Amino acid sequence: MFIWQGLGFLVVVIFFAVSIIVERLVGPPYADNPIFVGASLTLTAIIVYLWQQWLAKRPKQQPRQLVDAKTGQAVVIKPRHSLFFVSIQWWPYILGVLALATAIAQFIKQ
Repeated sequence: MFIWQGLGFLVVVIFFAVSIIVERLVGPPYADNPIFVGASLTLTAIIVYLWQQWLAKRPKQQPRQLVDAKTGQAVVIKPRHSLFFVSIQWWPYILGVLALATAIAQFIKQ
C-alpha cells in the first residue's frame, strides 16, 4: 500500500532538497541548529503552497468512469495528490505549524 497518491511524494522530496540546500548554505557548525530545521520547514511550506496553487490552476483531468461488468455499477476515479492520506492542499499549513513549533521550542529551550 502506498502512502501517497499522484504527486504527493514530492512534498518529501522538496523538504529534503530544501534541507540539503540550507545545510550547504549554512555550513557544518550551524547545520544542526533547530532554527535551520524551522527555516527548512518554512521554505518547504512556501514552495509546496506555490506548487499546490499551480496544480490547482492547470487544466484538470477529466474523472474516469469505469463500469463493473458483473453488477453494472459505475465507479468514478478522480485524480488526487496526497501524502499520508492528507491532500497536498493541507501540507503547507502542516509544515508551517511544524516550523512554528520548532521555533517556539528553540526559544523556550534558551
